[in-house]
Amino acid sequence: MVHACWHQPSIDLLQKAMGSSSRLTDEMILLGSRKGHALYEAIEIVCKGLEVELPAGISFRDKEGKVRHEVRVRWWQADLSTYRKAVIGPSEEVEKIPDAPMPAEWVAHPYSGASGALRTLLVYRNARGDFAAVRLS
Repeated sequence: MVHACWHQPSIDLLQKAMGSSSRLTDEMILLGSRKGHALYEAIEIVCKGLEVELPAGISFRDKEGKVRHEVRVRWWQADLSTYRKAVIGPSEEVEKIPDAPMPAEWVAHPYSGASGALRTLLVYRNARGDFAAVRLS
């Protein structure tokens, strides 16, 4: 199940690791909890979404008060040209994000604009106000 982001490289890695069982084993859960491990990164992306590091010196406090130097990205959106246009977050925090150009690899991200790389994708806001995505076909 994809909660936040249909990211094909992460999906492929998870499917390969799970094999025909389509389930996370205890070992996979353990490895998936270790920062830096490929399973950790894949699970983070699929369950939480893609992130991009903010420009040097830029940060904001999240709703729990933690200082953040990365932001989640509206990966399905066609225009990812600036950090402010791409960021997912509370409007009062988005205003603090610079309208500076995003890194080139994000402007040309294969999922921006929900192109043909995605079949049918439903992006919605759940009860907590978080964005979620479901692949329909």
